[in-house]
Amino acid sequence: MNIETYKANHVLRAINIEEFEFLKPNIEYVEFQPGLLSNQRNPDIPYVYFVLSGIFAMTIQVDRQDTALVLLGHDSLIDCRVPLDNGLDVVNVTCLTKLTAYAMPASALTPLILKAPGLIKGLSMAIGNLFIKMARATACIQNHSSHQRLAKWLLRASDLTESQRLEISHQALAQLLGIRRVGVTLELGKLKAENAITTGYGWIEVKDRNVMEQHACSCYRASSMGLKP
Repeated sequence: MNIETYKANHVLRAINIEEFEFLKPNIEYVEFQPGLLSNQRNPDIPYVYFVLSGIFAMTIQVDRQDTALVLLGHDSLIDCRVPLDNGLDVVNVTCLTKLTAYAMPASALTPLILKAPGLIKGLSMAIGNLFIKMARATACIQNHSSHQRLAKWLLRASDLTESQRLEISHQALAQLLGIRRVGVTLELGKLKAENAITTGYGWIEVKDRNVMEQHACSCYRASSMGLKP
């Protein structure tokens, strides 16, 4: 665990190397494969995960469909204990790609904050940004088409992975949008027709970001604020 590695996570970036030394004995490096996080880690033992690479989605149920509310990555953390006072229930945390993270027992977090005050700043910003993103995304689901949201998700996923090529399946995109897989295929076909993307088995490559931004809803810029270092 070196300074370059932990600073990949935007929450941990708020602490200095001395503070990180206090955290190291309580942190372990973990990897997750695409799929439900709860199926890969014991949900009864609460951990906080500081994401280093990969993307995940927090989903809610809309019209009996699990629909992604926010798409997150190294700009955030996973903490399923956070209460959602806006009346929404988080259904699942789903890893959409291979995901790497530092895991810390939730029970160790509070006492360690006293030794690493920079962590308070990072956590406060992350939780505040999460609630803002959730509020915006709820409005996005209600007001924007699946085509607009697909373009937005692809752009944001590209930003989070810092890659034009995304290792993501049509089924994962269908979950993001809350539509059937065949609908995703149709929407991707529209973007391919304008040479905005290319696709293959299990991957999508963003070729023309300018065209993609024309198709994306206005939420893309709002959701990406503060993402870049």
